[in-house]
Amino acid sequence: MKYPISTLFLILAFQTLAQSSSTPYLQYQDGTEIFPSTLKYKSPVIGKQHLLIGGEKKVNIEEVKAYQDATGYYLFDYVSGYSRTRLKRETVGKISTYSRTFSTYVPGAPGMPGGNIGYFSNTKQSYFQKEDQPIQPVNYLNLERAVRDNPQSMAHIEKHNALRKLSIWSYVGGGLLIIGGIAHMSQLNQQEGPPPYNATIKFSPWLFVGAAVVTIPLFTNNTKNEQLQLAIKKYNQ
Repeated sequence: MKYPISTLFLILAFQTLAQSSSTPYLQYQDGTEIFPSTLKYKSPVIGKQHLLIGGEKKVNIEEVKAYQDATGYYLFDYVSGYSRTRLKRETVGKISTYSRTFSTYVPGAPGMPGGNIGYFSNTKQSYFQKEDQPIQPVNYLNLERAVRDNPQSMAHIEKHNALRKLSIWSYVGGGLLIIGGIAHMSQLNQQEGPPPYNATIKFSPWLFVGAAVVTIPLFTNNTKNEQLQLAIKKYNQ
């Protein structure tokens, strides 16, 4: 079908407007799209989450499929383990990535700064979507299935898996060393005969070795996550 040049221009302009990261955009569940002058996401302590259009009109989240404001593009969808959730789009491609940030209350403990006063800790969870498939959490098993048709991506998946296995064995080996160190320490401090006894406590070197081994995953976690992101990046090239 042929279109007049003016119509093609309007279609191109509409698509460009929708893709602009600074243009307010709203898509309803029924597919209707609008470009309001202003759009703000509201999450009040009391009341329902909603979008505020033009500073006046409230739109309930249940009516919204996606929206865009100055902070980015957001999609409402169901992800494993959660009800309908707001996800921020990070990248677009054959595999698009999303993130979800949530706060968790961490209670205080006696002896810690602030006493028993707790605090909120922000956690960022990453997700991906391959073409029109369901959105899934970014992890080894999910990504391995998604990118197995791309050798370059699979190379990064295999590197991640090697680091993942290293972490598992570090926890197992370090734990066994600590258990052995406790047993060895009890032997080192065993005293016979009548008191007085030697008050000096002897520590087993196995304890220190085990403690060092279990900390190995702390230094590999970032690299593991980077390998998953590189696998997605290679797939989209």
